[in-house]
Amino acid sequence: DLIPAADRYGHLEMGYVRDGATGRGIGSRLLGRLHRIGAERGVDVLVADSWYHGGADSPEKLFDRHGYEAVHREPIDRPAAECPKCEVECTCEAALAVRRVEGGAQ
Repeated sequence: DLIPAADRYGHLEMGYVRDGATGRGIGSRLLGRLHRIGAERGVDVLVADSWYHGGADSPEKLFDRHGYEAVHREPIDRPAAECPKCEVECTCEAALAVRRVEGGAQ
């Protein structure tokens, strides 16, 4: 199974930090707050969908630091001209990452 069995799931979708504001801990603080809210509401497992692009500000790095495991990755087949992150050849992947919530319903 890609996603662990749980009584209650939380879904994280589409979180971004403005260009030029990355690397200041904003994403970590937002994610920490979401983890606390999930625990307060009895969430067992958080599921995040995201675009991993390999750059310095890739969500992959943030999720790894906060205990998420990428359970599925799917390469995106598109020209780099259509991708806001890749300049030559698009290397983005759609990713699904999961994390157990400490203090959740379990």
